[in-house]
Amino acid sequence: MGLSRSAIEVFGITAGFDLALNLLPPPLGATRIRPYFQAHTPLSAALVAGFVGATTFWLLLSVFPEVIRPSAMSVFKVFLVSALVGFPMQWSGAFPHLNRHYYERFPREATFLSDGFSGVMVASVFWWLRSFRGESEDACG
Repeated sequence: MGLSRSAIEVFGITAGFDLALNLLPPPLGATRIRPYFQAHTPLSAALVAGFVGATTFWLLLSVFPEVIRPSAMSVFKVFLVSALVGFPMQWSGAFPHLNRHYYERFPREATFLSDGFSGVMVASVFWWLRSFRGESEDACG
């Protein structure tokens, strides 16, 4: 599978998680960031999340191409890069609703962990889909 198709899949996985957080009732859906979702339509919030997920995926594969395959080191790298991507997202000013309702509302350590674990969740689904299709080799090269 090519890089473009993989990025589209990561976009869809990330957007899907965002839609689930937005639309599912508590306790499954988001409760603490409900004001963020109220500032967006479900589709616009999912598009923002999907864009960030696909961009982070591209960054990860550019720096650490081995994360295409699951391993303990891949989980660590996905967590770290996903968590670090939150800093430029916050500082850029490109995501004012996210800043107001997420980064300014919660301690930075909490958002760092949340961003990192979100990346690992998306990567886990991506890896599972690849293994389900029998794609064990580097298919993004």
